[in-house]
Amino acid sequence: MMRTIAAAVLLTLGAIAGQLQVQPARPQSGKPIEFNYVADAEYFSEPDSVWLCIYAFDDSRFYPTAWDIRLERKGTSYRGTFSAVPSDAVFLLFRIVSGREYDDNRGRYWDALVWNGSTPKIGAYFRQAISYLGQGASGLPSVARRADLDRAKELLQRSIETHPDHLPTKFAYAGVRFDRGEISRSDLDETLQRLLQLPWDSTNEMQVRSRSRALRLLGRDSDAAELERHYAERFPTSDLAEEVERAYCAAARTPEEFRDRIRRFAERFTSSPNAAKMYTDLVAYYLQQGNGDAAIATVNSYPVPPGVTSSPPPALLNMLAVTMVRQDSLLKLAQQYIEWAVRALETENLDAKPRYVAPCEYRWQLRELRGICYDTWGYVLYRMGRTDDAIEAFRQCEHLLGPFASGDMLEHLSEALMAAGRREESLAVARRAIATGRAIGPTVMRFLQSSADTAAIRAEYESLRMQARPAKLRRLRQEMLAQPLLEMQFRRNDGSTFLLGDAVLTTLDGRQISLRQLKGKVVVLDFWATWCGPCRVSMPSMQKLYEKYRSTSDVEILLVNCWERVDDRTEHVRKFLASNPSYTFPVVLDLRDEVVSGFGVTGIPTKFYLDRDGVVQFKEVGFPGADVFIEEASDRIDLLLGR
Repeated sequence: MMRTIAAAVLLTLGAIAGQLQVQPARPQSGKPIEFNYVADAEYFSEPDSVWLCIYAFDDSRFYPTAWDIRLERKGTSYRGTFSAVPSDAVFLLFRIVSGREYDDNRGRYWDALVWNGSTPKIGAYFRQAISYLGQGASGLPSVARRADLDRAKELLQRSIETHPDHLPTKFAYAGVRFDRGEISRSDLDETLQRLLQLPWDSTNEMQVRSRSRALRLLGRDSDAAELERHYAERFPTSDLAEEVERAYCAAARTPEEFRDRIRRFAERFTSSPNAAKMYTDLVAYYLQQGNGDAAIATVNSYPVPPGVTSSPPPALLNMLAVTMVRQDSLLKLAQQYIEWAVRALETENLDAKPRYVAPCEYRWQLRELRGICYDTWGYVLYRMGRTDDAIEAFRQCEHLLGPFASGDMLEHLSEALMAAGRREESLAVARRAIATGRAIGPTVMRFLQSSADTAAIRAEYESLRMQARPAKLRRLRQEMLAQPLLEMQFRRNDGSTFLLGDAVLTTLDGRQISLRQLKGKVVVLDFWATWCGPCRVSMPSMQKLYEKYRSTSDVEILLVNCWERVDDRTEHVRKFLASNPSYTFPVVLDLRDEVVSGFGVTGIPTKFYLDRDGVVQFKEVGFPGADVFIEEASDRIDLLLGR
């Protein structure tokens, strides 16, 4: 039976860290920039379609304006020219993109200040500094540079030296010094109060944001909200106005009130992806409540600009079709919605692209969503008994996504072909999935059961798996995060600070260990809680993984208990393990929940894989299923071991 169909976009692969050269080193407004990017072409699944994304920040708006240039292969390098630096840009961030794969220099990105002659433009050092404050500083996952408070402070100091009257710099500098533990809370409050008395430009969004943040830090939330509301009224299409409207939507007290507010949001901000996301959240809520009629009514009420032949967002239509397809009585309606989505995606409409998304990124998002919708369409047709039509839809999905088609998508095609009596075609798809490292359990089983000669088919399977090894290693290298989290400093509620590597984990017999003590080993941390259902489901697989590496002295697997809602966590965990005597893996307690917070965990189970230097290289959220977990976890551990 077909397992899953995608209701949203697929996951994005990680960074690979090639080398990017930028000429001139001091870009000027209105002048061209030349780029030379060097990386092993084998890192990309589509090496002839490589783009450079340019995120141009100005000194007024919060979000950047995104541009792109297609890079041409020249021997072992990729080259391209950006025709002219935008006149209002003060700072540029760069990353390389190829389909779903990208290179963001291991989270560091590449960058350039924009210069006026021999001096950086006003706000250049400030925007560069802000980029080192993490995703919250940019608001966008696509430009979430790895946080570095030391670098941010250094750049803010340069900004003050070159442009001493730049007000947002002064606010940010005070905040960074406080975060670094250099000034007390009372010193911070005094500094912010003084800065709020200085003259400021009420038409500059960055200055408004700086004042608003200062007011909130001082506990004056209502004054901050009034400041933001007033700016949003004056500049109703600004980035801040959109955020104010989103906050208004989030404050709705009932689903019906939320529906009315997000409709207004979608009418005002027609190119914002947040409109579709909020509609999707509401539809998901109605579906979870079993209120299909309300979900359908919500989708049908999505506002379409006057004079535009359009539809609700295809992702929303796809989500509804995915939910309906499992009920025979709703198959016709599911078919209607998914065909509506497919038709809507036939035309590439870049007018709906958000300003901060590069054209190549947006085109890929549309291509990926189109592939997902074809997969859903095929599944609907298959459920309706139209197998030949389903096969064509599944083939179109693979054609669109190419090497990025998931194992589930290939399984759908293989199963439909087998059901249609096209055995050899089905097995050809299975071979392709296995040889590229994308095969899931049912695909493998179908292949292994396809011949009575079990020895021969097993030998062919192992040969195909060996072919998949380079592709798997490439994907693993792309996923590597290279995040030195253990060296990051955090602040406790009492104001004291600590390095994550020095945070304490406690064994069940009371011994205390720190992650820094485990340097020299490959470490797997699995954050879990006794009340977490998916955590418990994953534990038999964690036990098998532990048994596999138990005798390997330079591998440490730790299950880190966190977020328990009991008074005596140690005794509670002891009782849990006593009732599950087959679990012999090491368990430690994050008694103050400092480690789980430092790693930025928002849901469990979440696993982190650290290399011998204590650097986080892989992160896995949730549990992919026993049939794939052991193999994927082993591949990651072996890569970090250098095997």
